[in-house]
Amino acid sequence: NSPGLLLIYNGMDLYLKQQPNGKIFHDPLAACIAVAPSIARFQEVKLYRKQGEWGARLAKKTHTFITIAVDKEHFFHVFTQS
Repeated sequence: NSPGLLLIYNGMDLYLKQQPNGKIFHDPLAACIAVAPSIARFQEVKLYRKQGEWGARLAKKTHTFITIAVDKEHFFHVFTQS
């Protein structure tokens, strides 16, 4: 068993005891990055909105990071390891 999948399992088990109608697991990539940040490469940015569109510019000391690349093989390994 992987620690990441166990964490997700335990969290969902607790949630489903309180919400018997269920929950959609909509972002497995984000869940895996939360337990194995090395799956992704991040860049510090400043977010902006211009003419109704969102964007990001490289910036320092913002404490806002976005994912700029994903190691697909590493993600798959973390997601499926047992």
